[in-house]
Amino acid sequence: MSDTAPFPDPWYDTRRGFEKALKQGLGGLHEIADARRAAGYDRGERLGWWCVCTYFVFDECGNTQIITEGRPDYDTFQKYPPRVFSRDEWKATGSTKSMTTTFGRIPPVVETCPQCLEGWDIQNAHNYHFDSYDDNRSYHKNCWKLKIIEGHQKFWRELAADVSSDIVEIRAIPNGYMGDSRNDPWFIFETAKGPITVGRRKSVYSVSWRHSEIQKDGKELFKAEGVTTDRNLVHAWSRDKLVEYLKKLLE
Repeated sequence: MSDTAPFPDPWYDTRRGFEKALKQGLGGLHEIADARRAAGYDRGERLGWWCVCTYFVFDECGNTQIITEGRPDYDTFQKYPPRVFSRDEWKATGSTKSMTTTFGRIPPVVETCPQCLEGWDIQNAHNYHFDSYDDNRSYHKNCWKLKIIEGHQKFWRELAADVSSDIVEIRAIPNGYMGDSRNDPWFIFETAKGPITVGRRKSVYSVSWRHSEIQKDGKELFKAEGVTTDRNLVHAWSRDKLVEYLKKLLE
């Protein structure tokens, strides 16, 4: 597709069309994305491939994608990357960097993040997370992570209160199963008998008291439960069982 001929290419498939859209902000990007989707899916037009703001990719079929890995940078072009460039221009750089994309969304024009009450513009359009599990609400990526962590903290605080007033402190630690997972942390319950580590592990809750003064053997204490156990560990299949096991350890 040529971006120099005045009329043959539709406005939504030219450099000038994208540059005009950028001047109009997120509303302009939504307009050109809608026009390309209608062209590709409703009319079967074959479109050009364009990258915008080194983050959004508008593909040949009319889809809008986002770059998850390998965003073009200064090293790619040996200068600041153009705000709009074609696939041929990208290939002409000779870059060996692999670009990975996935289907994504352009942030809303009017809606604001319910966590921080701020919105989006062209400059922070990459800082966007659409939560289809939370009434299709839009968040900044870091705000969404904070919301998830707050939800976990609330869950574990309420659970600790149901177990014992002897749990004097809870604090977040990296996920002991998945590593440094900021979206699903584990927690340490500080008790009168020492720390107990708890956290979600796939479909079960893991409980470990190996750093505590508790001398109870998990294999003996929970042998009738039919769950994974070890000397200082037990897995619980539900919140109720988790509360029951913790009470047994602390009684």
